[in-house]
Amino acid sequence: MNREIKLKQLKKRLEELKELAISRITDDTIFCGFSVFFHCWPEHVEQFTEWLKERYPNVTLIMGGQAKPKVKYKS
Repeated sequence: MNREIKLKQLKKRLEELKELAISRITDDTIFCGFSVFFHCWPEHVEQFTEWLKERYPNVTLIMGGQAKPKVKYKS
């Protein structure tokens, strides 16, 4: 697949996840949980978890799946 097309798709998926989080997470939200079914965490999920923790630092992230997440965010 063309790298440019792949990057556009990645950006679109990331923006869709951000829009979903913004529409659902409130001041009362305690945690956000999600899982990935594949053997590796897709890049857009990595970027989303980093963004999520930066935007909502008081929301605990609960993640799971067949692969170990590699979340990199500032604490």
